[in-house]
Amino acid sequence: MTYPGFRNPMRRTQAMPIAGYFDKLSGRAGETLALKASAETDAPVQAELLHLHLGDANPAAGGMKATTLADLGAFEGRHQPIDLGSHAALPAIALPDAARFSLRVQPWLLRGTPSVLGHAEGWEISATEDAVIATVGDIRLTLDVRLRRKVWYEITLAADSATGEAILGVRGLTAVERQPDPVDVRIRAGGTPGLRTGPVRLAARPATGGLHEAHFNGRLEDPRLDAGMDGTGGLLAFWDFSDGITTQRLTDRGPSEAHGHVVNVPTRAMRGSLWTGAVMKWTEEPRHYAAIHFHEDDLYDCGWETSLEVTIPDDLASGIYAVRLTQGPHSDTVPFYVLSGDERRNRICFLASTYTYQCYANYARGNLDAALRARMADWDTPRHNPDDYDLYGFSVYNFHPDGSGHHFSSRLRPMMTMRPGFLTFCDPKGSGIRHFPADTHLTHWLERTGQGFDVVTDEDLDREGVDLIAGYDVVLTGSHPEYHTTGTMDALAAYQQQGGNFCYLGGNGFYWRVERNDALPGMLELRRAELGMRAWGTDVAENYHQLAPSYGGLWRRAGRPPQVLCGLGFTAQGLFTGSHYRLDPAARDSPAAHLLEGITGPILGDYGLNGGGAAGFELDRADVELGTPETFVRLAVSEGHDSDYSIPPEDVLSPGKSMTGEPTSQMIRSDVIWYRTPAGGQVFSVGSIFFCGALLVNETDNDISRLLTNVLGSMLG
Repeated sequence: MTYPGFRNPMRRTQAMPIAGYFDKLSGRAGETLALKASAETDAPVQAELLHLHLGDANPAAGGMKATTLADLGAFEGRHQPIDLGSHAALPAIALPDAARFSLRVQPWLLRGTPSVLGHAEGWEISATEDAVIATVGDIRLTLDVRLRRKVWYEITLAADSATGEAILGVRGLTAVERQPDPVDVRIRAGGTPGLRTGPVRLAARPATGGLHEAHFNGRLEDPRLDAGMDGTGGLLAFWDFSDGITTQRLTDRGPSEAHGHVVNVPTRAMRGSLWTGAVMKWTEEPRHYAAIHFHEDDLYDCGWETSLEVTIPDDLASGIYAVRLTQGPHSDTVPFYVLSGDERRNRICFLASTYTYQCYANYARGNLDAALRARMADWDTPRHNPDDYDLYGFSVYNFHPDGSGHHFSSRLRPMMTMRPGFLTFCDPKGSGIRHFPADTHLTHWLERTGQGFDVVTDEDLDREGVDLIAGYDVVLTGSHPEYHTTGTMDALAAYQQQGGNFCYLGGNGFYWRVERNDALPGMLELRRAELGMRAWGTDVAENYHQLAPSYGGLWRRAGRPPQVLCGLGFTAQGLFTGSHYRLDPAARDSPAAHLLEGITGPILGDYGLNGGGAAGFELDRADVELGTPETFVRLAVSEGHDSDYSIPPEDVLSPGKSMTGEPTSQMIRSDVIWYRTPAGGQVFSVGSIFFCGALLVNETDNDISRLLTNVLGSMLG
């Protein structure tokens, strides 16, 4: 059987020669960031502080640009391991001579080698693709049972040290979502020492160096220990996974109160064996959602020790910085942001889309071919690509090996994709960069044109709220502000309600809802519910987040379409190709006519450092029904997109029929719009991921650059 995401076991020993990450992505002058680094040799690692200007290595852009600010010295290189994969850790329970361990199991991926279900010193239960195996001391019990994918079973292991008897049992369970397996088998053995007292691991076993191995891919539920071979001698421990779903805690409802915890954030709020289809939200009937889904590639925090502390100099201006680590021929450049202090230094604020960078972090696309490798070598860009490495976890665009989607993405790990110069595509007409490096097209343009700016990140805005940006005259987004929390959406809405000016300079923005909570700093959760242009979808009745019980999916489905915030919303996606805009003649006689000064038209943006044009890849349109103000002015609209562009599922009723009633061909466009808010502020939105890629063309002497210059002049006037 094949399914999305299936691959061989993790490549756990293949590591980058040198890699690092910070404990925080941003700070203010005087604050200290902890840099965690791992190197494959013990040679000294040199560290330099850089001010990043341009993260595009394309010769047509002039190549990457950074200023070296300080030598941070050297530290001794050392390998720091990563305990990849999730598991549960349960404390030791005092056991009588005769005891029984049981748990419910739903396998999603079993291989020829054993996957551990439960492990303690002296005993273990595991499963392969064609057997369930238990060991008690030196005795091995094997049931030739082929557990079916996504079917629930109860597996029990009982042993009596007084009699030396052990029993392993497997029984299929009835569940509404699948036809049960009628299996109900047991095997006995003699000469066992019984179930010894000791800490228990679920879904993996301890290995050397504090790591774990033999991970289980699938769901576990209701582990318990009872006295007696048949379990009737009294409850010893029962770990109820339906309690504490928003946490990493595992609650023991037994007399010992032997509470445990999970490691590396496996997925909770999953349908369990008791789910009947009667409820769709886990908070309404938690016992129906008592399953935890474990994966061999889950990862929260690499847990590395600090290699270097970086104190932000008092005189460092707000901006984008990095520490470059070098060991012999190998290097890694780890970026961070500096926020302004209490007194604003500039009137413009650039909102770095760090939640989107994080959601895409380590996206293994499967496109690392010879052409892309050659481009990386020719342009001297970072050589490390997620297609080559499993060790650092993946993105919310990837599947786990068992076919389930990645619900989580952490920043407490090396993020290969968040590096200056990282190449996503071998773009025949441009740079082929996205997200972090692509947004430096905008920030470097601000520098080149003398527009002073400060930087704020999504995480800062989420944590500190609208007060963080309230003092700025203009807030700018980057090229793809796709992922947002309730906190960031509320702050941006409040900023506009206070009269702030807002420039949305990307495409497919404010699209997916993500969640976080304070107990797991640096972690984001995504549930891809219902609709949307998506890499995978959540399973039935699993649409509510575990970190906070909000409904997942599109902000549009939560009643907050992007059009309400910025006037535009996602309308089409194609391959990595760009096209141009055509000016709307009516705009020259509109309240926004001053924004077109010096622009002759009628065509603009038929150039760009990504895809060869300013309008492309992912596009947004105005829609009054979804919240675009009726007073908006359309300055330009894109045209001439390739035939591979299509509208997203949320706009489709049936083949050829759109939600709006428009022909779908007319919905494949990027609108450039302007309007005033009721509070008196201005909103300018471009609806294209490629727009900022045109700003630097011809040394910034072009119509796209001129348009944005006019907009900022109006907003700052």
